[in-house]
Amino acid sequence: SYQKIEIDQTMKDLKVFTNVEQAYKTGFDLNWLLKINSHFELNGTLNYIYTENKDWNEAIALTPPLENNVTFTYRNKWSNWNFNYQYVNHQNKIAKSFQEKISNSYNLLNFNSTYYITKNLNFNFAVENILNEFYQSHLNFNFKNQADFSPLERMSNPGINFKLMLNYNF
Repeated sequence: SYQKIEIDQTMKDLKVFTNVEQAYKTGFDLNWLLKINSHFELNGTLNYIYTENKDWNEAIALTPPLENNVTFTYRNKWSNWNFNYQYVNHQNKIAKSFQEKISNSYNLLNFNSTYYITKNLNFNFAVENILNEFYQSHLNFNFKNQADFSPLERMSNPGINFKLMLNYNF
């Protein structure tokens, strides 16, 4: 159902979420795994979602783009080593009524490893975005509540970053 809302100048950036009569969402997740031997494996995922708001002849707002991940893993009884390649496609199927903006595609390389110190204690090390790629995720934007960003301005994701973690399982 629809209702008419009178907007005055103080409410110009107000977003009103309304159900629509004719809309659909479809997609798929494809996962695969190739065990090379007891130590090596290769796996991947492919995710895609298609949406359409037929009432307004546009996509449903905040539809994520196609994403593909491929991970090469080495395992032994003391550690895991993972090298990951991630591709995220551009998203040009947007909701203009939501003031959504087209996003660019990007490629990332990541690495993480786990070292098992004891049965309950492990050490993790990760390097994300190894090539220091500049990218802006389609769903990473300012909505309205951050001081130095205009509404719906796309925010940059981190460049290369390192993580060290020590985990103890009780």
